[in-house]
Amino acid sequence: MKKEYFLWGLCSAGVLTAILSVALKKNKTESPTYQEEVRQFNQDRTSVSEYAQMLHDAMKDTGTDFNKILKVMSELDENKMKIVSDRFGKRAYYNRLFGLVPTSGGKKLTLKEWFKEELDSSQYKQVKDKYPNLF
Repeated sequence: MKKEYFLWGLCSAGVLTAILSVALKKNKTESPTYQEEVRQFNQDRTSVSEYAQMLHDAMKDTGTDFNKILKVMSELDENKMKIVSDRFGKRAYYNRLFGLVPTSGGKKLTLKEWFKEELDSSQYKQVKDKYPNLF
């Protein structure tokens, strides 16, 4: 009798596994995979450029608006931030502390370098903690 219960349990587990497998496969095909989502984001040049520009705008004038940077960070994971960072490229930077005016031949910095120049150590740590492989 115990063998009977064991066999019924084993068969039930197999049927349940098959049902779950079919159900999960159906869900996977209905929603895009993460890689597909990142690929689509990478191809959306407008959105990527807007994020890069929002980061630049948050730092370019007097006083860095860290809240704007945090807003961008809340919307992007590390892979998407890498795409935005690449799009940011190297942008002209001037040191506002010494009153230097930007020139056409000014120093050009990457997003990482902008963050290092514009953020204090605790703010930069927040960025680095969120994107450890990037910054």
